[in-house]
Amino acid sequence: MEPLHEVFVVALLICAASGHHFLRGCQDVDPKCALLDEMRAAGDTAEAQRMCDAGTDHYCSKTCNKCGQNTDSQNVVMLVGGRKNKNDYYLNPSFFSLNGSSLPACLDSTKNDIHPSLSETRTPALFINQDGNPVMCVGHQDLDECFEYDASSDSWSIIGETSGGYARGWDYFEDVGLIIAGGYKPDLQTVEMSTDGGQTFEYLADIPYGRPTYDERIGPCVVILDNNTAFVAGGADGRQEDRFSYCATYFLDLTTKAWTPGPNMTHCRFYHTCNMILNETSGQREIVVVGGFDQQRQDHCKYIQEVEIFNLDTLQWRNATDFPKPIARQGTLYFEDTFLILGGDRCTDCTDCSCTSCASTKSIHQYNKGDDTWTQLAVKLPEKMYLQSAMFVENLC
Repeated sequence: MEPLHEVFVVALLICAASGHHFLRGCQDVDPKCALLDEMRAAGDTAEAQRMCDAGTDHYCSKTCNKCGQNTDSQNVVMLVGGRKNKNDYYLNPSFFSLNGSSLPACLDSTKNDIHPSLSETRTPALFINQDGNPVMCVGHQDLDECFEYDASSDSWSIIGETSGGYARGWDYFEDVGLIIAGGYKPDLQTVEMSTDGGQTFEYLADIPYGRPTYDERIGPCVVILDNNTAFVAGGADGRQEDRFSYCATYFLDLTTKAWTPGPNMTHCRFYHTCNMILNETSGQREIVVVGGFDQQRQDHCKYIQEVEIFNLDTLQWRNATDFPKPIARQGTLYFEDTFLILGGDRCTDCTDCSCTSCASTKSIHQYNKGDDTWTQLAVKLPEKMYLQSAMFVENLC
């Protein structure tokens, strides 16, 4: 296919698939929130707040639970998986408040381990199901279960299974479901989707790039763009400490299960994060790619500091402001109209190409999309960690 024809096909794929593009956090507010604004203006604030608290299925985005007005939200974050250092894994969930307020009593204590079979959990898929309960899928070598969390009893139950493994890229949006791509132990190139909250999975396709002598595609990122399109970028294959990372990007049509190539990233990487935002100036959708590894880089730290942004309307990459330090294996979380970078392996005192001084951190940074800068928040994670997943939760118990 000719390059210009490829660009046209990609643009048509993205624009024609759906009129509803899935921006996250408070970027894509439910229009029914306008009804709540009218109720508040009429003085019926209590009923408006009750309806807002009811969540996604009613009148407000449960992701931000604000409808632009609710300032009482504690911004409670649930953390699952990850580790502090090479041998110290977090086997139980933890919670903290992003605005520094006290946690509800039911969440303010050490929680039970997820399951006796899990000796480690790395970058698990994490989302809230239609029953309002947290669900965690995969994240452990050679295990394939999805677990549902009951906060009232502090217990997890197996509800389904997928292809297993860890180092899998994933994204979740309730109108589409959960999409997971790639993985390691077992070595996976597969992309699969669950539309029933992790109970069953459908095979969609294999990631269309990588060396044929290796079966794994480690640490790609996945972004659900709309109800018919997912974006996959980067990843790696090969031996540990000498993995070959990829710059490739592809769009997957969720109906036809066909891939369309996108333009390559400038920096090949794996164990990076990708977040979709709305550019404040142009009003166009963009994907911000942060951090990751590239073990093939010469004369550079293998931990990546460079940030690059992909414009989904023009199909062009551009360089953005570097992250404050080289980083990889960080968590991410949509917050208000932007996103946060949580923890990770951060090279605080990196002065050489090997970055031997990189270590896990408690720090949280917010991306400021208005001026393409980063702000370190005063609040920190409860522990130093990397390879963890995070999400907002409200009214769990």
